[in-house]
Amino acid sequence: MSGDRVVMVVGPGPVTLGQGPEFQFTAARGCRYLRGMGMRVIVLEDNPSTLMDVGGGEEGLFMEPPAPEVVEKVVKRTGAQSIWFSLGGKRGWNLALRLAGEGWYERLGLEPEGAEDRALWLCGDRSLLRETLERRGISNPAFRAVADFREGQEAAVSLGFPLLVRPHFSCGGWGAGLAYNLEEYPLLLDEAMRESITGEVLVEEALIGWRKYVVLALRDGEGRSRVAGVVEQAEPLPRHDQDAVLAYPSISLGEEEAYGLGELAKEVAEALDIVGLAEIKLAVDPGWKEVYVIDVNPCPWRVFPLLETALGEDLLRIHISLVMGGELNREGSDTGNRPGFGIMLAVPRLGYEEENMGEGYSALGSRALARRVYTGKDLGEAVEEVMRGLISTGEGSPEREVLKGVRYLSARLGKSGRRQVRTKRGEENTRKIESLQPLCISRTSQGDLADAVVFLAGDDGGPSGGYEAEVNCLNALEAWRKAGGRALFCTADPSLAMYGSGEADAVYLAPLEAGALGGIVSSTGACRFAVGYGGRAALECGKDLARAGYEVVDGVVLQPGAGIMQALDSLSSSGIPVADFRLSGDMEEASEVLEEGIYPLLATVDSGGTGLVQRLIYTEEDGRAFLEEFKHEVVLWREVREGRQEVQVEAIASAARNHVALAWEQVDEAGICACDGLAVFPPSYLTSGQSQEVSALAEKAMDVLGWRGNLSMRMVFEDGEVNMWEITPGPSSSLPFLLRASGKPMAAWGFMALSRRSPEEMMETPRFNVVRAPRIPFATIASDDILPSPQRRSTGAVLGVASDPGVALAKALWSEGLRPQPGGRAFLSVANREKRRALLLARELQAAGYILMATKGTAHALSAAGLKIATVNKLREGRPNILDHIRNGEVGLVINIPRGKSPHSDGFYIRAASARHGIPCITNMEVALALARGLRNADPADWEVRPLEEYGRSRQEV
Repeated sequence: MSGDRVVMVVGPGPVTLGQGPEFQFTAARGCRYLRGMGMRVIVLEDNPSTLMDVGGGEEGLFMEPPAPEVVEKVVKRTGAQSIWFSLGGKRGWNLALRLAGEGWYERLGLEPEGAEDRALWLCGDRSLLRETLERRGISNPAFRAVADFREGQEAAVSLGFPLLVRPHFSCGGWGAGLAYNLEEYPLLLDEAMRESITGEVLVEEALIGWRKYVVLALRDGEGRSRVAGVVEQAEPLPRHDQDAVLAYPSISLGEEEAYGLGELAKEVAEALDIVGLAEIKLAVDPGWKEVYVIDVNPCPWRVFPLLETALGEDLLRIHISLVMGGELNREGSDTGNRPGFGIMLAVPRLGYEEENMGEGYSALGSRALARRVYTGKDLGEAVEEVMRGLISTGEGSPEREVLKGVRYLSARLGKSGRRQVRTKRGEENTRKIESLQPLCISRTSQGDLADAVVFLAGDDGGPSGGYEAEVNCLNALEAWRKAGGRALFCTADPSLAMYGSGEADAVYLAPLEAGALGGIVSSTGACRFAVGYGGRAALECGKDLARAGYEVVDGVVLQPGAGIMQALDSLSSSGIPVADFRLSGDMEEASEVLEEGIYPLLATVDSGGTGLVQRLIYTEEDGRAFLEEFKHEVVLWREVREGRQEVQVEAIASAARNHVALAWEQVDEAGICACDGLAVFPPSYLTSGQSQEVSALAEKAMDVLGWRGNLSMRMVFEDGEVNMWEITPGPSSSLPFLLRASGKPMAAWGFMALSRRSPEEMMETPRFNVVRAPRIPFATIASDDILPSPQRRSTGAVLGVASDPGVALAKALWSEGLRPQPGGRAFLSVANREKRRALLLARELQAAGYILMATKGTAHALSAAGLKIATVNKLREGRPNILDHIRNGEVGLVINIPRGKSPHSDGFYIRAASARHGIPCITNMEVALALARGLRNADPADWEVRPLEEYGRSRQEV
């Protein structure tokens, strides 16, 4: 390949419930392979935790929203000749549709790579997919394509209940669901149409109880094809495969059945003219009388990393080679079991409970954000490993749903608890394996690895974080290797393991448990572990490793006194200013706090740095319910006062006292999770004097505590004084954001500081602006209150980067879907304390083209100032009320600034309805004003678009 060829790769964006982190790992690997083929790769991605630029050139990363106008500017700047959509998941689909539908290809002289544009259209448009397959005589469930409610009703009469409704161009099953009757059906139809990019949905017969198989097929441009493998879903339909336990090799297929499914998959790939790897999902009725094609992903999706780790075959590399015109190796085949295990089970990591989804109908949207893998020499042993692993994690209610699938498998083993498992050839798998060792996915160093550090990461998933932790771990690992150290990498996530194969001396796939890690120690001699940079599961494993006598090189986070309570107590005793706090060890002490407290209160239970639980308490009743839940725990109580200015600080403490402190701000009110607010860097409200006070307080705190490596702090300014609010050891989830915003590798520097290496000198504060907006799945938490919470709920984030702060904000909001709607309606309901600022907000929204509506009190205040505003009813003032307007799709933006939190208030129901219907709902006045300011700069055609490195250079020049 010529080195002057320039390709653009669209990134998948932040982790969502429809797209887990494996999309980012896949995209990063794809960019690595394309660079290895001699191409210059331009990355279009706004996720701060992206790995797609690793190994790229200085001007290869454009951290910009995926808008056609942005693509145009990037193409003109870089000379990109082709564009890859398939590595970008649903974001790639969305952009491909706009570019094709609006004539951008011809205007820019840009071409989609290979045949992927056509394949995305064929498979994303479910009606077109069904019709194409039917013309080839390939069976599908009975279906009707509908574009409105009238057609939907006709389809219901024609097909009969229960019915499955699925949107076109959806991802992760979002918008899909099962309706069992005419009462549920219209609600489901409405959601599916909202989720569909085209507005059209597929209504089809429900295959309840059918078995599901995912066949991975490879095909080249000359029509040669082969089956890479068949993965079985343990639980029957309608369970989504992303939320189900998957098994490889299949536990129910004999040679004849596997061959038949494989041939059908190859026929599907030929009918759709797919080039590369495809994941083809098939449904088989329990009696094996019918086999239907129910979905096709015409590119590497979520299942293929499982097969890669099982087979030891790099399917992504083969896929890219085929798309670029390579030929399929005829010698490849479904190679079956990889030496060292008999059965591999992939278990989803759920982050949210099922009952929080849907309005009457059964929603099918996936809530898995990661997978962990367990192996055994037969199915019984693998099931036992899964059961033991899930029970030992104590994850809570979402994991109970996973256990249902495992128990379903267990029931198939028979009363003995074990049975022999048929291989793909129908033979009994009687191979004896003396010991179960972690699977070695790759080993690039053949020398002695006894001096290596074993880095643990992954297995976190969910709203507690994990993907940022994985990026922190990889950054620390890279720094360690650059300094001459050897590094092993261990994870339970197959997609992360495949990515790590290009980063570490050896990579192992195993649950993050001390027992499983013993195999690494025995095979390599390495007995030093890094656990603090890999997330919660790695930290929990670190405790057991330390007790077993292994060296934990970043073990400060495991030390006694490393919790929030002990840290604040130590700082206060040393004379360092700390925000007021109280501790209660029993009900009597806690009752005194609740009776005297000024609400809201922030209640914290800290079980040593890895089991932190925080809750905002609005009433004494809330407080007593919290105490009932944690009656035997010491509770830290702090008042959350309005008007406090909060500053976040990420710091590094080194043995040489060459400390580093980096401050940033969160627009939302104090007390909420640092990952869930609108973040700004550099801090826009800090004076130079305040910045010096923050740095001085951070220095004093680091000296007093004596911790080393990374630390996170929160400080508050009140009455002109700065006080420490919170301090915790270890890297935070904000470090990837700060790496992009400041150019400072805080995770890498922090890890090296633990090795008694001092961090580099800090550069001056950037002169460009970065805004981070969180991605929170509000629809899944609508039955709870969506008001900001101190407990993390975001699954990822997007960045806006620009020289002008308003443009940076506009870019971040654009990526979040918050864009001007001229002629759209904005509803305002604002507490009395914010009525004055609500006037400024209303004027800004009107300037952006919104028509305003409000309940009586807010409408009266705004009308008195001369604004034109429509009055709508509260819930108890008659119909139609505000909920009717929301449910009818007549509201495009909701601003609800509540007086407090009440489970039966109008505000609660307004916020819940907004979340369920996908309407942006802002609950903080600072964020609302920021939104209004961002809308002034919301036209992508007017944005400056530069590679991230160029922003950094302009910073240094200034």
